[in-house]
Amino acid sequence: MGFKWVEGKGLREGRRPKELWKSVEKTKAQEEDRAAKLLPQFVIVFFMEVTVTDNKGDKQPTIAVDFDGVIADYDGWESASAFGPPRGDVIEVLKVLRSEGWKIVVYSCRASEEIGPYLRENSVPFDEINQNSSSPARGAKPVATVYWDDRAFCYSGNAQKDLEKLRNFRTWSGRR
Repeated sequence: MGFKWVEGKGLREGRRPKELWKSVEKTKAQEEDRAAKLLPQFVIVFFMEVTVTDNKGDKQPTIAVDFDGVIADYDGWESASAFGPPRGDVIEVLKVLRSEGWKIVVYSCRASEEIGPYLRENSVPFDEINQNSSSPARGAKPVATVYWDDRAFCYSGNAQKDLEKLRNFRTWSGRR
């Protein structure tokens, strides 16, 4: 017998969590397999209850911001310790987004340890670097509502139409 989460009504159909735990304690050997099937469902329900939301009840918006070329000026790779100056316009926009409740994830090909001190020294608002712990991903790309990157090209919905633009792509600063 299982249970499910019914929005606004809590757990329905089947045992309540308290009864489930009593059942598990009852005869451990007999109930281990049954508990293993039921407990993951309970954990999912618990996760649903703690999801971060904004004041409208929507999931918190997240922006993933590229480091080189957006937060810091970038004129090509020099070394792991060479950074361009911070872009004041970007820092101001990130402050506005922060005041609106956005989560800010900085992502980069650089290691978190390399850019963390730069972000703090230059008062760049951020929550995490190269990850979004509130929405873990199985790959390297952090989960976000929008990605702000100097090397991004927005898919138009028509790949053939995009082909020539992709071939001739340049960053905002003219880099290939």
